[in-house]
Amino acid sequence: MQMITNGNYKSVMHKANVTCDKERLSVAYFFTPKPDVEFGPSPSLVTRETPARFRKTTSAEYRKLIFSRELRGKSNLDTMRI
Repeated sequence: MQMITNGNYKSVMHKANVTCDKERLSVAYFFTPKPDVEFGPSPSLVTRETPARFRKTTSAEYRKLIFSRELRGKSNLDTMRI
């Protein structure tokens, strides 16, 4: 979401506080576009005043990046920054 919104919406680290006093519900949402689908900052959010902050990539390239790295914070997002 942060890439597509050109940084207008920030990605947050997933964190869960577990308590026995209150029931908790989590909903996960996943989507997998076709490998050749290109994504990056939305063209409507890239202007002279607000240039692209992230490079474009394909779904296949991004998945390859994700699965080739260890989980280290936002490192995948950081590698997409311009």
